Amino acid sequence: MKLRALIALLALTVAGCSGGNNDSGSPQASPSAVNQESPPASVAETESPSATPSASETPEPSKAKAMLNMEGLNALFGFADEQGTKLMALTDEMEPGAAEKSDLKGYKLAIGEGGGQVLSIRYANHQDRSEQDNGRQSMYNFDNMAGDIYAIEEGKATPNESYILVSPEQFDIDALIPLKPAADRALPDDIAKKIAEEKERAIEQGWLLAHAQDGQRIYVVQFERQGENMLASLVWQEGERLVFMDYPATYNDNSAWRVDDGGEISPDMFRFLFAARSADDGIVLGVQWMGAEGENLSILSSSGDRFEKSGISGGRYLSPI
Repeated sequence: MKLRALIALLALTVAGCSGGNNDSGSPQASPSAVNQESPPASVAETESPSATPSASETPEPSKAKAMLNMEGLNALFGFADEQGTKLMALTDEMEPGAAEKSDLKGYKLAIGEGGGQVLSIRYANHQDRSEQDNGRQSMYNFDNMAGDIYAIEEGKATPNESYILVSPEQFDIDALIPLKPAADRALPDDIAKKIAEEKERAIEQGWLLAHAQDGQRIYVVQFERQGENMLASLVWQEGERLVFMDYPATYNDNSAWRVDDGGEISPDMFRFLFAARSADDGIVLGVQWMGAEGENLSILSSSGDRFEKSGISGGRYLSPI
């Protein structure tokens, strides 16, 4: 009995010494991501596969890796009322019956102002057209036109500004690349030279439209006319990479690209709903193109060095009476 008691005492003493040298505490505890010594080979080999992994093994999702999936993206365009507290969705532009079939309550985010505004919204009600409706899709006619109204629950919209309405399940807002309008619109000489070389066409005029915090830039250029052929392009610059959206037109000194544009492009015509990253280093761009009679809205998606129309488009008729 004395011998057994002595052995038990020695075992407890050894265990106590071993525990004092173990900085990680209980052997079942999850390993620390920082300053964690490597376990002995025998422990590593027998560790349960269900053990909690370290932070270095399961990093938190990075915003830089977030991407917008364009497949199956359903979106609506809308605009804000005079107070910036409601949005009118332009459901009248949808195919007949589409608004009834669409889950209008699923649109819970409104994105605009270059992606700098992400508003939380809630479907409120459908509004029928009144006798005072003048056909203009503006804040001044908000209470008279037909459409579907969304209440803004978080944030405040810019009055009369256009927005894209999306569901949070389809649009990862971490993929956004917030844009700011350029204060200095001058087109840098080196960029102008690079654009002209890539398009093999001389530039007549061009401007910087917007920029992002990470250095991306958006330009618009109008190239010199070749006979009756005219060309303007939106250009996304990211480092040495240029991505083009070309807008060809036939010469008309009154209306070339848009009604009453005077046959010219100007920087005041363009603004952006948002920019976002997509798969394969792609870019998705929400474009607002203002003309004399209203605003064209479109979503572009890049493929290589070209933007393509995504099929999501709309517009607002704003021409004054």
